[in-house]
Amino acid sequence: MAFCISSVFAEGGILYIYDGTELLYDESLDFYILKIGERSHVYPRHRKNALIRDHLRNIDEDDQEQFETTIRNHALAQMLATPSDEEILEASIKMQENALTLMNTEVKDCEGIRIPLTTNVQLQYSTSPEVESINDKLLERITLQERGFFSLGEIEGFSIELNTFNDNHLNGAFTALGLTEYNEGIEGDDRGKTFGEVLQARLDFEKGSISFRQYSDLYGRLAPQIKFNGNGFPTTLNYDEERKVYSESLVVEGYEFEVVRKFEGGTYVKLIGRSKTINDTEGIALGLQENWHESTDSVLYNYVDHMKKQTGYEGYLELGNQFELYSSENTRITSTISGGQNLSSLGREHTFTQARGEVQVDFMGQTDSGARFPSWQTKIFVQGRRYADHEDATLKGLEVTKRFSLDNDAKQIIYLRGSVMQEDDPLSREFGQAEIDNRGRLDYQSSFGIGYEYKF
Repeated sequence: MAFCISSVFAEGGILYIYDGTELLYDESLDFYILKIGERSHVYPRHRKNALIRDHLRNIDEDDQEQFETTIRNHALAQMLATPSDEEILEASIKMQENALTLMNTEVKDCEGIRIPLTTNVQLQYSTSPEVESINDKLLERITLQERGFFSLGEIEGFSIELNTFNDNHLNGAFTALGLTEYNEGIEGDDRGKTFGEVLQARLDFEKGSISFRQYSDLYGRLAPQIKFNGNGFPTTLNYDEERKVYSESLVVEGYEFEVVRKFEGGTYVKLIGRSKTINDTEGIALGLQENWHESTDSVLYNYVDHMKKQTGYEGYLELGNQFELYSSENTRITSTISGGQNLSSLGREHTFTQARGEVQVDFMGQTDSGARFPSWQTKIFVQGRRYADHEDATLKGLEVTKRFSLDNDAKQIIYLRGSVMQEDDPLSREFGQAEIDNRGRLDYQSSFGIGYEYKF
């Protein structure tokens, strides 16, 4: 009689053993190892189907069903917690196919004949140049079967925006003017989530948008160093020889590619592919903060090396709906609710389910020629996340945008965007424990951005 450990609870070790046949899982390598007598067969977890296909016949007939179920349930549990790069890519492809099917199951050719969009379109994961060439042709076929990219219709405009956030409001401008003091009142102390920037370019279409972003977030905390003097006694040092404060930092940065497809009734689907790098002694946000502190004669830091660099990839799928609550000639109020799922190759602490709600008020303005545009926008938002490692995160805040038309047709717009928010997430809590101990809460963040819009 075989011995099987429940696949939901077994993260490593023996999953099956009977009559000289053993199935083991190596969590560090993410491999299954099947031992049959003196021979061993190794399969990466994402090739579980090949393992079952090749060796199910070697399992006692009475145990074959339980053997297969154990492998599939165990692989599913591991994928939800720590998906491999191949599984993330496969899930992204499936999400793309499902979204494309939802976007438009039929299109028109030049003669008005209805043709299914997804007929005989199958993408495969492979490093083979031949398969990659086939995939490229299939993707080209998908994007060319209807006017516009991803069935988004005609392009209507573009925008570019640079946004920064800081726990010192307006990037420390109030402190520089003498209106506030460092680490007093609304001002932060460079602990927790302390600085970041986002650079975004977006193309707007009839039925959605495509965006590309570069982002960088900086977390920090004090890290006094223990040194031994000439007598062999330990001494705690807060500064180095150059009077730089010892600090442990964490920079989370990377790139995002986003596609949003809108439907009738305010429903939309959002797909995001993301690269992510986590480092402790270098990064864009860290460099910008250092340069700003040097130019303003502020505190400087000696960043202590405390972790290994990590890189990974993520896929995010969101479904949402926008409702119009009120509309008049000069005012429009809308509400948006959404839910999404993020999968990450960096582990369960980066894999999460998200829910978000927001209310936005648009106050219309007009140019001298009568062209109307949203001159002022105010948004209140609340967001919650539940991570696969059972940690929670919340984000809540207020955002205000002011637009200025550069021409009488309101086709060229420059806008300023600012917000005040509080983010309570695992990294902010880990690096901002001193804030929590001193104030009973994390510092508030403020953001300031500037952007340019052009409408065709």
